[in-house]
Amino acid sequence: MISQTFGRRYNWIMSATFAVVVVVSAGIVYLGFRVKYQEQIVDLRDKFQERADNLDHFLEITTSRVDALQLQANTALDLSADRPPLVSVFNQVQELPGQQFFVMDQVRSPLTSEMVGNLTGQGELSDRSADFQRELNMALNLNSSFQATKRTVPNIAWVYYTSKQGFINLYPWQPSRIARFADQMYQQEYFRLALPRNNPLRQRFWTQAYIDTSGKGLMVTVAAPVYLKDEFRGTVALDVTLDALNQFVKNFDDFQGSLFVINQQQQLLAHPSLVSSADLEVKSAAIAFPEELQNRVQFNQPGLQIEQIGDYLVVSEQLKHAPWRLVWWVPTGTIVHNLLTQTALGAGSLLVGLLLMLAIANWLTRREFIAPAMQLLAHIEQESQELGADLALVPPKPSYIPTNWRPWFETISAAFAQNRALLRELQQKAESLLLARNSLAEANRTLEQKVSDRTAQLVKAMQEADQARSAAEAANQSKSTFLANMSHELRTPMNAIIGYSEMLIEEAAEREPAEFVPDLEKIQIAGKHLLSLINDILDLSKIEAGRMELYLETFDLTNLIQQVVATIQPLLTKNNNIFKLNSAADLGQIRADLTKVRQSLLNLLSNACKFTQNGTITLTVTRDQMPNSLGDGQAVRAASPLGKGNADTIQFKISDTGIGMTPEQMNKLFQPFTQADASTTRRYGGTGLGLAITQHFCQLMGGEITLDSQLGQGTTFTIDLPAEVSNPGATASVSNFDSNP
Repeated sequence: MISQTFGRRYNWIMSATFAVVVVVSAGIVYLGFRVKYQEQIVDLRDKFQERADNLDHFLEITTSRVDALQLQANTALDLSADRPPLVSVFNQVQELPGQQFFVMDQVRSPLTSEMVGNLTGQGELSDRSADFQRELNMALNLNSSFQATKRTVPNIAWVYYTSKQGFINLYPWQPSRIARFADQMYQQEYFRLALPRNNPLRQRFWTQAYIDTSGKGLMVTVAAPVYLKDEFRGTVALDVTLDALNQFVKNFDDFQGSLFVINQQQQLLAHPSLVSSADLEVKSAAIAFPEELQNRVQFNQPGLQIEQIGDYLVVSEQLKHAPWRLVWWVPTGTIVHNLLTQTALGAGSLLVGLLLMLAIANWLTRREFIAPAMQLLAHIEQESQELGADLALVPPKPSYIPTNWRPWFETISAAFAQNRALLRELQQKAESLLLARNSLAEANRTLEQKVSDRTAQLVKAMQEADQARSAAEAANQSKSTFLANMSHELRTPMNAIIGYSEMLIEEAAEREPAEFVPDLEKIQIAGKHLLSLINDILDLSKIEAGRMELYLETFDLTNLIQQVVATIQPLLTKNNNIFKLNSAADLGQIRADLTKVRQSLLNLLSNACKFTQNGTITLTVTRDQMPNSLGDGQAVRAASPLGKGNADTIQFKISDTGIGMTPEQMNKLFQPFTQADASTTRRYGGTGLGLAITQHFCQLMGGEITLDSQLGQGTTFTIDLPAEVSNPGATASVSNFDSNP
């Protein structure tokens, strides 16, 4: 029955619609989840950057105070070298009877203990040299700066000057029974690392974490040497407890992760729960990482980098004003769980709403359209079966259908009644046959007219398609010409940027300090990279616009290979790769476009270096010489693999042990702006132009490039070129060898 078939088809359509709605809803939820996941990562990275900036700001203030104390001490010693010593506060320093020790335990007006530190030292004050008195006076005059430093950086523990002449001025003031000078201080890093043999450049430095002998627990010190001209006199130093550093890593919204600070010696300097100044020993940074991350996190990447390691996200940043690194790790599962919790209600509401709408639409459609339509089909089938019966011209009105569908039933019943009347007429009147013939002729005429009209429409459509294709080809040509012109125009200012950056690097390197050189080098590197991309686009545009030309010359293959190997050497070193060259001692000469051959080899070797780490890259160069005769006087007429007849061919084979490719990825290569897949672009960068340009160059020189790769085992590119390019721009085809006697 037609009505039953109609009902089954409708049910199938509704089931398919339901499945599509579920799939689309799931896709929308997934896309929303991915967007929120990326937003969450960016938000956490911004919060991490804010903590890093806060800690760096604290370290900047701390180091600037040490630099200021160093400058003040050096200046005071230089200015007092030729002057008699001042004794403005000498009367405050007293000797301890019978102990060969002097201290400043009694602070008298107008001074207070908040204004000075306790200056303690070995020996007696009487009969000391003028040089000693000048240095002692300089140390006492540092008290005002000590007080200002303590106010500027309230979280510091101590600020002090340690002299190699056996005394120390320690602020804030403490009785000498608690903290006084001792010879062991000379073995501490804050003094030992300042000695000329350890610090010939007189630079400020940070120590490792250690336990304070005065009872303030674990701390780190930033110190700087003090000189009188070229003579080392002592150090100025500032101590920061690990509890003070902990303030910068607490209360971080880390999704059950961990934020902490480590130094170059892999000491754990700050952690919300694992580090305290009251600890009895310095802890290793390894305990701050979960077992899965231990020995897997690399800290050799510059800048703020987020790295996925197993089930964890790890981000770290090198601090600018201390040789420390701020590190944060978080399980990806906690982020996913948090986002699922946030989006579950909305996703469920969306799905329920869509399903409810679909159910209501199905119910309304079935009641108002599908059920009446099925009844209408059943009514038509019934009328068809009773077409020969003698029924009344006006059929009975059905009472089992909606009112708005009744006219359709009545119309169909009337039509069938008229058909029945017509049949009776045909039986009674023979003239009906003539009428039918006329009707058929009219139908044939109408059909011919329709065929003619449709033919005219088809011709018009084909003409419009030809015009559209011509317009598209013209637009593509215009695009290629535009890209070629724009790339050419962009190279001029980019070359200027690179040139000026080189001039600025040379000028900055001659000045002291050369702190701008790294930034200028980054500008130069970025400019060269952008110029390389512009050159690739210019080459591709020239090829598409039909403007690429060959400049043929004869050159030595061995010299070319040596130049290419020298150029690619930095890229080999970058990823710790081993390079092997397999070639004959004398490969002879080749007549081709030197620039395009060199660029093709560099493109392939650069790709091999980029996609290979700790592996081997091999360049094999061979010459296939075609003989003119073969024994017994028999002449051999053979076609070369490139279809050039009797001619030598040069083969360049570049093999690596890198990541390799799948057959699906290999099918995407040699297309402009295309790499193996999106993950390759994100991880390794690149525009996907190199291989496309290389293929065009090989074809222009009558050669070819082939590819062989296995996923995880490496890739081999092979370039075959005629030893003498004689037909620029012609595309070569490979032909089989044949020989005749």
